[in-house]
Amino acid sequence: MAIISVYIVSKAGGLIYQYDNPNSPKIEVEKTFSYPLEISLDYQNKKVTVVFGQRDGIRVGHTVLAVNGNPVNGRQLEDGQDIFEILKNEENFPISIKFGRPKLNTNEKIVLASMFHSLFAIASQLSPEHKSSGIEVLEADTFKLFCFQTVTGIKFMVVADPKQAGIEGLLRKIYEIYSDFALKNPFYSLEMPIRCELFDTNLQAALEQAEKSGLSNV
Repeated sequence: MAIISVYIVSKAGGLIYQYDNPNSPKIEVEKTFSYPLEISLDYQNKKVTVVFGQRDGIRVGHTVLAVNGNPVNGRQLEDGQDIFEILKNEENFPISIKFGRPKLNTNEKIVLASMFHSLFAIASQLSPEHKSSGIEVLEADTFKLFCFQTVTGIKFMVVADPKQAGIEGLLRKIYEIYSDFALKNPFYSLEMPIRCELFDTNLQAALEQAEKSGLSNV
C-alpha cells in the first residue's frame, strides 16, 4: 500500500502545493524484444512514450527509461544515438528496453491540476443532485484519486494505491495541517503557493502514519 502524491488546488484552479511521496513504489518493467518491436512508441513531451500495444506490465503512457542498460535522455542515449534509429535497425535486436511511469515536470503538474479543477466543476453541474459535491473519488486500474473540497473552494487531492485505506481521514488531516500552518500565517493568502517548512514536516508525518495504519482514519 502507498500514497503516491498530494495536490492542493486553489478556488481559481491554480496549483498552490504539490508533494510526491519518495517512498511510493517505482513502476518499472524491463523486457527483451525481438524484431520488429511489438509496441508503438512516440516522442511526446520530450519523452519516448508507449502509445499502443501494452503488454507484460508495460502500459500506454509509460516512457522509455533505458535501452540495453543505457539511460535515456529525451529521445537519445547518453552517447547521442537516437532511439528510433536504433529500433529501425534489425541488427540491433534482440534489444532490452526498460519502461517506467513518467515523472511529471512542474508545468505538467500545473496543467493537470487545472484540468481536474475544470472536470470537478463539470461533474458538479452534470449531477442530478442539487449542490453536488463534485468528484470525490476517481478510480483507475493502478491508482485512486481522492478529492476533498472545503467550503472556501480549496481542493485537497491525494493519489494513492487502490488498496490504500483511510484516505478520507487523511484528507481531513491535511486540511487541519493547512489550517494550522498556512491559514494562520499572517503573510499567507488563499491564492499563494504554500511554502512553509512546518507544513511540509507535518504533512510528511501524516502520510507516513496513514501508510502504516492503512485501515483507519489518521
